[in-house]
Amino acid sequence: MNNAFLLIAVALLSLWTLQDNSCRGKSTNTKESKPTASSSPVNTVSPEPIKPPPPTTPATSGGEKLSGLWGGLHVTLESSDQGSTLEFDCASGSISEPILLDSGGRFDVPGSYTRQGPGPTREGVAHDTRAHYSGRVTGETMELEVRLEGASKPIFDLALTRGKQGKVTKCY
Repeated sequence: MNNAFLLIAVALLSLWTLQDNSCRGKSTNTKESKPTASSSPVNTVSPEPIKPPPPTTPATSGGEKLSGLWGGLHVTLESSDQGSTLEFDCASGSISEPILLDSGGRFDVPGSYTRQGPGPTREGVAHDTRAHYSGRVTGETMELEVRLEGASKPIFDLALTRGKQGKVTKCY
C-alpha cells in the first residue's frame, strides 16, 4: 500500500513540475507574430490598424458635408454626397440630400422614416412618414434627433460615433 501511494505521489509531482516548467518564458498566445514595418499606427487593444476617420468634405455653401459611417445604440447612419440611409430598431430612414453642417457642426434636414415590423404588410397602407433629422457633430460624436412630421416631441435622441457600426435589432 505504501509503494502504491509513493508511486502516485511521484507521478503527480512529476506532472506538476513538467506543467510548471512548460509555461515559463512562453507567451500564452498560440500565434507567433513577427514585427512588420508599417506606416500606420497599430491599436494595442485591437489587432486592426487604426484608420484615420474619413474627413467631411467642404460644401459649396460654406459648411461641411457629412460623410461616412456613423453608429450608436439603436442606429446606423451612412452618409454620402447623394444622401443618407439610416437603420433603426424596427425602422429605417432616408435623407435624399447631402447633410450640410454649419460652422457650429449643426444640421437640420428633411427625410423619411419607415416603420417596420414582423409579419405581412397591408397593401395600400403607407409606412413612410415625413421626418426631420437634426443634430450636432462635435469631433467624432454626433447627437441625432429624429422628429416625425407634426409631432411635438422627437421619437429618438441618439448618440453616434464616426466610423462605428451601430447596434441595431431588427423586428423580423
